Amino acid sequence: MRRLINAIRDFFYEATDYAIILTVVIAIAIILIWRFNILFSFDVNKNPIQSDEPPPTTEQIPVSTEDPDNPDTTGPSTEDYFEITVVIPPGSSAQSIGDILLNSGLIADRNEFLARVVELKLDTKLKSGNFLVNSDMTLDEIIYKIAQ
Repeated sequence: MRRLINAIRDFFYEATDYAIILTVVIAIAIILIWRFNILFSFDVNKNPIQSDEPPPTTEQIPVSTEDPDNPDTTGPSTEDYFEITVVIPPGSSAQSIGDILLNSGLIADRNEFLARVVELKLDTKLKSGNFLVNSDMTLDEIIYKIAQ
C-alpha cells in the first residue's frame, strides 16, 4: 500500500513539474508572438518617396574673409569659402544624405562619406533639417554637424 501511495505522489509531483514547464513555454511563446506582431505590423512602404516637390537644394552664401575697415587688395579673394545651407529631408538615409552632400560639392566621394559614417558609428544618428556648413569643413566635421 505504501508503494502505491508513493507512486501516486510521484505522479502528481511530475505532472505538476510538467504543467509548470508547459505554462512557462506557452507564456514565452505568446509574448514572442505578441512582440513580433507589433514589430512587423507596421505598413512599411519600401518604395522611394515620390513627391511633386523639387529635390532639396543647397544655397551658397559667399563669406568674406576681409576686414571691412581695412581692405587689402593683395590678400585672399572674398570667395575663399562658402557657407552652404544643406537641406536634408526627414527620413533620409545615409546614402541619400551622401548624395545631397556630393551634389552640393561638400564631399568628393559618396562611398568615402558612407564608410566614414559607419566607422564613426553615426550612420543611425544622422538627422534631417537645415544645416549651415562651411565649404572648407573636413568630412568628419560635416558628419558631426549633421549628427548633432
